[in-house]
Amino acid sequence: IQLEAREQSRDTEPHYNSEGEIYSLGSKLAENASLIHKNRNLLPNRPQGAQTSIFPRKRVDHDSEDEEFIPGPEYPSETDYPEGPEDDDPDSPLGMINNSEKLTTPLSQIEQGEEQQRGSECEEEEEKKESEEEGEIVDSSDAPQNCYTTQYLDVTKLNGTGICGLKNLGNTCFMNSAIQCLSNCPTLTNYFLSERHCVEINDTRSPTKGDLALAFGRLLYKMWTAAPHTSVKPIEVKKLIGQVSSRFSGYRQHDSQEFLRFFLDALHDDLNRVKEEIPYEEIKDIKGESTLNRSLRWWKNYEDRNDSHIKDKFCGQLYSKVICKTCGHESTAFDPFMDLSVPIPKNGNECVKMTDCLDQFTAEETLSGIEQCYCSNCKEHRDSLKTIKLQRLPEVLVIHLKRFSNTRKLGTAVDIPIENLNLEKYCSEDCMNNTECLPGAETSSAKSFDYKLAGVVNHMGSLFGGHYTADCLNHKEGKWYNFNDAMVSNTSTEKISHTNAYVLFYVKQNTY
Repeated sequence: IQLEAREQSRDTEPHYNSEGEIYSLGSKLAENASLIHKNRNLLPNRPQGAQTSIFPRKRVDHDSEDEEFIPGPEYPSETDYPEGPEDDDPDSPLGMINNSEKLTTPLSQIEQGEEQQRGSECEEEEEKKESEEEGEIVDSSDAPQNCYTTQYLDVTKLNGTGICGLKNLGNTCFMNSAIQCLSNCPTLTNYFLSERHCVEINDTRSPTKGDLALAFGRLLYKMWTAAPHTSVKPIEVKKLIGQVSSRFSGYRQHDSQEFLRFFLDALHDDLNRVKEEIPYEEIKDIKGESTLNRSLRWWKNYEDRNDSHIKDKFCGQLYSKVICKTCGHESTAFDPFMDLSVPIPKNGNECVKMTDCLDQFTAEETLSGIEQCYCSNCKEHRDSLKTIKLQRLPEVLVIHLKRFSNTRKLGTAVDIPIENLNLEKYCSEDCMNNTECLPGAETSSAKSFDYKLAGVVNHMGSLFGGHYTADCLNHKEGKWYNFNDAMVSNTSTEKISHTNAYVLFYVKQNTY
């Protein structure tokens, strides 16, 4: 199979796709550097995990689970495809191509070196040309070390509207949809566009030394200065994410909520104002201490080690209480959170309310069997009762609807509040009575527990494959838009899918 592929790449007659573009070149392939870059996916040494158009793949890109075969290069599309055979599996067709050097005699070192050098030079030149056309600074010697401009930007004077798509780089809709929702969170976008992140880069503890935050800032700048309904390529962000986490380095499908949680953590690391690592200290109980003071000690312990704009806007605090059913001993914990993963109650085929999901999330739960908790009073594991409340509310609340199990995806319709998601009944008494636990309360005439919907990540498909899109409220125009990778179209709250909504972004009413 690999010999046939190699012969195809050296065929003397060029081939064209439906758009009239050459996708397989003749014997002069190695001589024409620009065409080498354009057709680099046909060369034997493709990046691991990259898609190939030689073999058919299956796709699921609509609500039903019917699958159709895609015939290869004659069907160019930016639709995401479910995973096929592992690219590095030597028994799969893709693995035979990727591991061709292991199966047959490779090209001579001279011929192979010349091809790689010409291809590398061309790829760098082509990417530089594309990046310059999109307004990205690619030559670090000509650009400031930290920022993409030489002075702070006045966000109000930006000509763009943020109505910009993100091109699919190969099964990256999970990333594109999450980034679109983040782009439409005003408190985050204004922070990056005003370049405040440039002076808060953590270049000592962060895995990327701040490169990911800087790249994300450049991407947002491109998105918010581009002409409406155009698109840009998130190449730099994708590469850096793959360097931080190998599971995101290829072109396989991933869960958008898992990516979002990883991405926020990575941005937090890049922007953590705590430059030096502080050893963890166990939080000891103080007899007779109030729950409020205890929660504040837990929060300070977290803040002493984690302090960033991401923490300021996205991080809240949970109040967990566990009561031993044997001796009645009570233990509490106050853990930080970046999102809430809430269950979807089963209600036949009827639509459930968001409050039903939150009611089940905060309902009293019995922990028994393998879920037994250790009781410090009984000195052994015991059955216990657990309850959860919201102790501290974030400015941006991310809610993850748990649609996926080990066996299926739940298509239950969830009625999503648009203007008034009120969380007061789910908060602890301390949260309701202490302004420090309510973002914006100190500047508002009244305590607010109300949130407004700002973005939705949608998943269409099944447990085994599908496609992600985003519906977002553009805070500059006050209109809703649907972001389907590079495509952007007008939409409305009436068109938000209650069965496909997967990750919800809410912003506090009095801080929007």
